[in-house]
Amino acid sequence: MKKTLILTVFIIFLFTFASFAEDENIEVTVNYYKDEELFETQVITVEADNPVVDDVYDLTPENYVLDEEMSTSLPFTASDTDFVINIYYKKVEEEVTYTYRVVYFLDGQSMDDGITLETDLTHVVSDVPYTNMPEGAEINYDNSTPLPVEITEDNQVISVYYSSSKLKYTIKYYKDDENMGLDEKREVDLSDTSLVYSVTDNTPDGYVLSDRSTPLPFEVTRFNNVINIYYEPADIEYTIKYYKDGEDMDMDVSGTVTGKNNVISTVPNKAPEGYTVDKSKSTKLPFNVTSDNNTISIYYSKDILEYKVVYYKDGKKMDLDFESTIGTDNPKVKEIPNKKPMGYKINKQKSTKLPFTVTKDDNIIKVYYEKDILEYKVIYYKDGDIYDEITVKDRARGDIINEVEERTPKGYKVDKKISTELPFKLEKEDSVIRIYYIKDGSSSPSGGSSVVFIILIILVIASLATVLVLSYLKYTKSKSNTTK
Repeated sequence: MKKTLILTVFIIFLFTFASFAEDENIEVTVNYYKDEELFETQVITVEADNPVVDDVYDLTPENYVLDEEMSTSLPFTASDTDFVINIYYKKVEEEVTYTYRVVYFLDGQSMDDGITLETDLTHVVSDVPYTNMPEGAEINYDNSTPLPVEITEDNQVISVYYSSSKLKYTIKYYKDDENMGLDEKREVDLSDTSLVYSVTDNTPDGYVLSDRSTPLPFEVTRFNNVINIYYEPADIEYTIKYYKDGEDMDMDVSGTVTGKNNVISTVPNKAPEGYTVDKSKSTKLPFNVTSDNNTISIYYSKDILEYKVVYYKDGKKMDLDFESTIGTDNPKVKEIPNKKPMGYKINKQKSTKLPFTVTKDDNIIKVYYEKDILEYKVIYYKDGDIYDEITVKDRARGDIINEVEERTPKGYKVDKKISTELPFKLEKEDSVIRIYYIKDGSSSPSGGSSVVFIILIILVIASLATVLVLSYLKYTKSKSNTTK
């Protein structure tokens, strides 16, 4: 009994405490409205002894603002009878314009990409530009967007349709793919049929209409308004003539081509042995056969090989290449142009040996030039006897020796009359320059010899004159005796 009483008292205590605790808090409901329509509700709890709500969650939608007039003012004091906060959002009112496109059509086909414009604040378009309306066309109001029209987010395109009263078209005529200069410009009334059934017959002599021409009848539209008429040669006979060394081989080949296929790309090969086609004289292939140009000439000449001579100086290419040809019947090159620089000689070991046999794969002759090194002696004479000599090396053939080493003995001078004349051109092996010295003030031996030689000549002439005079006198005397 005692335990039951204690339990009852404890339960009453808990119930009383819980009731007291509940009275200490107040639940506040927060309602959120967008365009006056509820879109969110939240519950917050405040203490009963301080039931003030200073702020609530900000759930402002995009492009909206708080409507302070309709919303519950904050801070808000809650009570047992007033515990609801209403938050209203209103849409932001801005000055908005729209961009829109005007697209144009001619006879049902798009003319271009159109133009982009912008509305005013009313968003109403009453007129659009018609500056691109083709000549002879008019606005098709039945198919065009009716004006005025309001531009919205979902409606931003205005379509303008033009209709042509007449369609223009051109007829072009071609001969051998070249315009004949006979173009015709015509027009067709849309009230009638737009089909073209015939064109002017401008077929040249020897030509036929090509199936490449625009088929007739042809329906003219604004964007399909050209008729092309092609003429091609009718069947043409052609001849292939062959020549050997410039003379007709009497092996003509004849054939026929049509206007559709008048190109000859290859011809039968009738080259004699050892001969090849002379491309510089023969008709170029492929060849277009026409009624005015229907002969193909093939010239054969002796088969030749090309070869080149490359020159080197001191191991470096000289840029003096020589190119030539030689017949295949005897393709041996026995001699080549001489391009030897002054003071140089051919290096026979490195150069290509001659005669050289030219082949298609081996057709380059190489010539190497190297300096032609010579040495020479200078021999010095004193009173006609050798008294000194020197050897000079490493000079090139063709070098000019302007002076030699001075070795004049004291009291002597060079006898220029009999010494080797300087400058001296070095042209051969073992060249010798001779320098004669004589005593200063004496004459050279060669001067005395010259005087003696002149005296001898005078004596000989005098002797001959004496003989002639004596012979004449003897002849005269003999003739006189005979007369007596």
